Amino acid sequence: MGKKYMDQELGAWVSDGDTSGPLEPEQRRAMDKHFGNTPEERKENAKDLVDDFGAEKMAPSKLFPELLETIDKSDFEYGYKYQHLAIEAELLGSVVLFEDAIKGVHAGLLPSDFAAPDYSRIWEVIKQHQSDGKPLDTTSVCGCLASEDADALEEATSYAVTGGKAHAKMRSRQIIKKSVDRELNSLVQNLDTSMTGDVVGQANEAITKAKSRIEGLNIEASKARDTKYRMDQVLDEIDKAAKGEGLGHKTGIADLDRVTGGFRPGSVWIVAAETSVGKSTAVMQMAANVARAGGDAVLVSLEMPIVELAKRELASATGISTTAITSGKMTADQHLRITRAASVLTKDLGSHLRVVDNFSSDIASIITGLQELHHQGNVDVVVVDYIHKIHAGRALAKHVNRNLELEYIVNKFSEFALATDVTVVLVAQLNRLQAGIVRPPTLARLRDSGSLEQSADVVLFLHREKVEDKERHFSVAKNRQGALSVWTMYLDVDRMGFFPLIGGAL
Repeated sequence: MGKKYMDQELGAWVSDGDTSGPLEPEQRRAMDKHFGNTPEERKENAKDLVDDFGAEKMAPSKLFPELLETIDKSDFEYGYKYQHLAIEAELLGSVVLFEDAIKGVHAGLLPSDFAAPDYSRIWEVIKQHQSDGKPLDTTSVCGCLASEDADALEEATSYAVTGGKAHAKMRSRQIIKKSVDRELNSLVQNLDTSMTGDVVGQANEAITKAKSRIEGLNIEASKARDTKYRMDQVLDEIDKAAKGEGLGHKTGIADLDRVTGGFRPGSVWIVAAETSVGKSTAVMQMAANVARAGGDAVLVSLEMPIVELAKRELASATGISTTAITSGKMTADQHLRITRAASVLTKDLGSHLRVVDNFSSDIASIITGLQELHHQGNVDVVVVDYIHKIHAGRALAKHVNRNLELEYIVNKFSEFALATDVTVVLVAQLNRLQAGIVRPPTLARLRDSGSLEQSADVVLFLHREKVEDKERHFSVAKNRQGALSVWTMYLDVDRMGFFPLIGGAL
């Protein structure tokens, strides 16, 4: 019978090559058998329906055109049921960990607004505690929950990154919006061209109610700026550009600074390459250059301990290989150079370059740690080496694939960058090509995700033609604020750094 899909205009299931009308009764029964013959079963299988059949879960546009304008289309792409569970967990965790969080929660948030049944039950208990004047801490709330729900709340606390009222208000509004989307989506799943009379009236009533609820949220921008502020910002950028000052801290790589202007505050960079090409060396060199110029950089190393990174710093400063430094087999002169270099680096970089190698690999812990560092003092640039080592937590990972998990992780870094005006540099891995194939990197080769390049302001690739080559091709494959460029640099393995070649950028 072939694949089936929802014809948007006809509002009915049709088979491949047949768009003439609705399914015959026997075809309808066959589809019901596969996807479920009740609304609940069809809703439960919505994600499989999309993945397996490429179906469009959309309302018949002839019947309810307004519905298409109301529903968030992004919910259809991966299955609405599995989206934003992490946001729900984050809100619940914040409420039981931070005293002020509950004060920011939108008054209209209902237990039924939570997509996860256990989160719905948890919120019901929290609201009851609030009404009775009981404490909202983890121990008190968990004491009134079934063991499975208590475990879910304990895990949700790992997602809590802030206890601010404004953040809680934003998250609660997002949950309400997604709840409305799910209600409308459920309505869409059960629409049929034969619907008439009271059924149509009920559908229109549901749409009107949904619109009213969304309008009632009265969502405000977190950073509302007037025209004078915006114009002043542009004029300031023009003045800096005219003076050659750039708009952010310099990377120290001339060709890169020329096309990007340096690390712009609040931007997200992706630096990607295959294994052993030198991406960690490149980002560490950039971070050190920021520190030497008086900026403050933090390197989050999820792959290499602090001591190994320090060896690379000394190798870069002295030209003595990390192998010699590790073995200790050096001449007296080399020992002296190492000692002097350590003293110079301590003086030049000091606290301007900090390295963290003890963060947990879950995104909530990393963001919390970065926020604490930011509160302790200045942070201009954060380098994370590397993003594929990070996970989003079991609560989310068990419901989504790795691509969606990575999308959530990148979005968390983007939120942090925008909220703090810190530049976040994420080191990423490229998918390997087949043996013997050499090809310049493309955005499509970023491992595990189609969302990395979408969220990034700058994507920088490193590439080599042959394994034995010391030359590396640098290419800016995406630059939201400027031009693209390609140039070649020399990798000095002993000095653990990149150096320019004659010719520069193309």
